[in-house]
Amino acid sequence: MPSLASPPPPDNDNKAPDAEAILTTYLETLPRSVDLMDEDKALLRSFLRTLCSDPDTPVPIPTLLTTSLPKTYHAGTGKTQTECLARAIRRARHEVIFVTCFWAASDSLALLSAALRELSITCLYDMDIPKPEAFNEVYLYEGEMGGGTLGPSNLRITIITCRNMMRLEQLATTPFSTTESCVRAFVSSLPHVENVHLGYWRGGGEVRQWHVKALIVDEVWTVIGSANGDRASWWGSGEINVCVFGRGYASDVGRRLERWAVEAGGVEWVLGGRLLGV
Repeated sequence: MPSLASPPPPDNDNKAPDAEAILTTYLETLPRSVDLMDEDKALLRSFLRTLCSDPDTPVPIPTLLTTSLPKTYHAGTGKTQTECLARAIRRARHEVIFVTCFWAASDSLALLSAALRELSITCLYDMDIPKPEAFNEVYLYEGEMGGGTLGPSNLRITIITCRNMMRLEQLATTPFSTTESCVRAFVSSLPHVENVHLGYWRGGGEVRQWHVKALIVDEVWTVIGSANGDRASWWGSGEINVCVFGRGYASDVGRRLERWAVEAGGVEWVLGGRLLGV
């Protein structure tokens, strides 16, 4: 099931998202060969209009699955979901919280890493900080840098993952990479930024390892589920995530994640570092 794409950034925090704009963005992420039936579009339009008018109101629609062409959604690759996640990250205006139990090398996580890196570099330029001499232009992920989607200088990115989580699975399903090696590569690819906070779950309480997979953008757009976004999630386990659009839900999930991290001894920051649960 493809996730709903992020809405265009509002001009201000009080402006209601536009259902047609969200639907258009969602349709753009689907394969070009997909031609949804009118009833599919009507179902999605009705769902989105209800969410946009009152995000915290339950919607009496049994499923978000579009039923006309179920086999065309890149089954086994996670491509549609990954593109939606990356699009949401690039459109962030205030905050991105990205939680994954491990960060193994894969096409999907490479795309998400590029989106996070692009957003942090965009913020660096927005603050008019000189570009470091060692910075390599090839790290910029081309495609959607314009069109008013650039994040402001006060945008904050928080990434939390785990050490030693399912290490054998990572080695077996990737080119012998581990979370630690991928984190080091991501950190080394960044210029000197202050808006990115990346660390490991300490696991000082009863919960030694964190198996959460979640993405929260601007306290509005939440993706949570069973898929890490790596090759094993798409090909081996056939896992999936669910997108929820609503301020109340996003804020609640974000607070819970930060509170659980604090209760487990906090986060071992390897880049940046900030207070959680405040």
